[in-house]
Amino acid sequence: MKFTNHVVFLFIGQFLAPTIAGPYGPVNYTKNEIQTTMDEEEDDSEWIVANYAFDTPIQLRFSNPVSTTSWVSVFSGGSTAKEWEDEWTESLWMTFCGDQEYDKPSCTEAERKSGIVTIGAGGGIPNQMEYEQWPLNPGPALTPDFYEACVMDWVKNDDGEYEADWVQCLEFTISPPPQTALKNAVIGYAKKFKFRNTQVGEPLKAKFAKIYYSNQWVGLFMKGSTNNPNTEVGLQSAAAHVYTGCDSEEGDQGPDMFLCSVKRKSGPVEIDTTGLEKGQYYLCLVLNNDPPYINYKCHKKLLQLK
Repeated sequence: MKFTNHVVFLFIGQFLAPTIAGPYGPVNYTKNEIQTTMDEEEDDSEWIVANYAFDTPIQLRFSNPVSTTSWVSVFSGGSTAKEWEDEWTESLWMTFCGDQEYDKPSCTEAERKSGIVTIGAGGGIPNQMEYEQWPLNPGPALTPDFYEACVMDWVKNDDGEYEADWVQCLEFTISPPPQTALKNAVIGYAKKFKFRNTQVGEPLKAKFAKIYYSNQWVGLFMKGSTNNPNTEVGLQSAAAHVYTGCDSEEGDQGPDMFLCSVKRKSGPVEIDTTGLEKGQYYLCLVLNNDPPYINYKCHKKLLQLK
């Protein structure tokens, strides 16, 4: 299979300088060898790989003079477009108008042919999620510690049937949040809240401050084999949570979306403890919307649910 027309697909500022400050913060570039064509013979070209700060929207400039059915997919965790075959696991995907609505009247044919698409604009809203939510988890805690942003399109296979395949891919990495972000963050119980003697079903009243990321949340993690902060076990399973920007479990984008368009730097939150098991719980502020939860801060004192 061979494409005769290639989508031009570049990170914004890609060839301007080794390090560039874009509209959303610094973007660092390093050299890397990746395949960029669909030729039957391997044609490896030297490309620039971008590194983005945690929760920094990723802007891609594109030019696609042939196909208006193309879209952008983001892959991670080894599920690269070139290795997919029959099982494809996109982290995120979007049309060239930035969301998942192909028939949106405001998304014109001209807009689909060239322009800029932003991954993670507005904290992943409008919706771009598939198997992951915004913000993307950083490396090197993940294996491998890079992502691929790929132009995808429908192409004919040897049987004459249309199937999705990649046209061109670029790699990028995500840096962890600055150490000072969580060090300076505040997570705790509301004043006069009796965390040592809380009844199941009683709302937990907490507070957070000095931190400001998309879709950050406060959760309760039951103490045990699956939750032990600051150890190899870490945090694996939250019993209950609320987004700090929306003070709700589901966010503000509709049922089962789990995205919050609001960002708050500080304020109170309330967690419903109805249906939780009796026991001890860690109260934690978490920056990752998807596991593994590698960026978090927990209060030193455990909640006692009775």
